[in-house]
Amino acid sequence: MKIDEIDKNFSAPSVITEPDMLFINVKNLPFEIYGLLRDDAPDSPYLRMPRQAAEAVSEKVAALCDNTAGGRVRFSTDSPCIAMRARYEYLSPTPKSSLLMSLGFDLYRHENGIDTHIKSFTPSKTLISDGSLCYENAVYIIDNHGGEMRDYTVHFPLYNGVKSLEIGLKKNARLEKGPSYRFDKPIVYYGSSITQGGTASHPGNCYTNLISQVTNVDHINLGFSGSAKGERKMAEYIASLDMLAFVYDYDYNANAIELLSETHRPFFETVRAAHPEIPIVIVSRPRVR
Repeated sequence: MKIDEIDKNFSAPSVITEPDMLFINVKNLPFEIYGLLRDDAPDSPYLRMPRQAAEAVSEKVAALCDNTAGGRVRFSTDSPCIAMRARYEYLSPTPKSSLLMSLGFDLYRHENGIDTHIKSFTPSKTLISDGSLCYENAVYIIDNHGGEMRDYTVHFPLYNGVKSLEIGLKKNARLEKGPSYRFDKPIVYYGSSITQGGTASHPGNCYTNLISQVTNVDHINLGFSGSAKGERKMAEYIASLDMLAFVYDYDYNANAIELLSETHRPFFETVRAAHPEIPIVIVSRPRVR
């Protein structure tokens, strides 16, 4: 017997059997999308930066700009059940990561200014084996305190391209705008796979998401696995953003001292010239021995 037949906690249902569910595209209000570009076309893919700007940086950055690391949806509801239906541009699970990290979604409850992990929307292995580009899953909220409105954050996958996301709620449930972040500007992060969240156990465990959860501060994740080289076009794009602070860390991708010498200070100067007063945090590579 398979483990998911023995213990249902290991199963990832591919069909939602809960009756009276209403699915709503998260591009519709009152859902609020963070960390991704806003495009109201229902089936347009989610992007972290404009594709034209990504193409100007490099072919690899252009290929990764639709990976949804750092993407989030916030909303409030009294629904006793929350479900989701996701459609992907493509399926590209990484061999060193879980399906949850690369293709799953995380549900967090927001209370007292902090997001706490509740459940994960885990894709089934059949999603890969049959080549499906759509999956759905349900999370049952058993502690909704008698139908009180609760605040939620859903984290997008760290890898792969998401074409659409629909949140399912009970038809008689209320749906309202979620909580706002502490500031109206985000922190912008730029770096390698460490920043994008490579090999994190699940989307919410990417370090940029962890910081956001405990500080209640919005952010944009511009981590590009194997492709953060400190290019001038990337510096110019980041300098154009309206941000609270900037954090950059790309040593592992620009790992030759000559490349760092050529790019690191000019990158800083480009961003600093556009933002003379914001904090800029320079992170060196972590060395674990």
